[in-house]
Amino acid sequence: MSLQEAMKRIFRNNFALDEMTLLAYSSDASLKFGEAKAVVWPSNVDQIRKLLVYANRTGVNIVVRGGATSLVGGCVPDKSIVID
Repeated sequence: MSLQEAMKRIFRNNFALDEMTLLAYSSDASLKFGEAKAVVWPSNVDQIRKLLVYANRTGVNIVVRGGATSLVGGCVPDKSIVID
């Protein structure tokens, strides 16, 4: 199953894979840059559970992002799915 198929199955329309969104979520206030593979906006705990099962099975990293105001790169993804 592709990343797009998995995100669609778990999040319906509450995810992004487009280049502009991924770029926007690939850094924080530290100006360090990484690579976001997807950005998701979960609306319930079950979606988070399913995402973690998917990530564990596929070896994809997960990064949790808040306001992205960190000056140390704490939420900069490294080929990760970003939970916002």
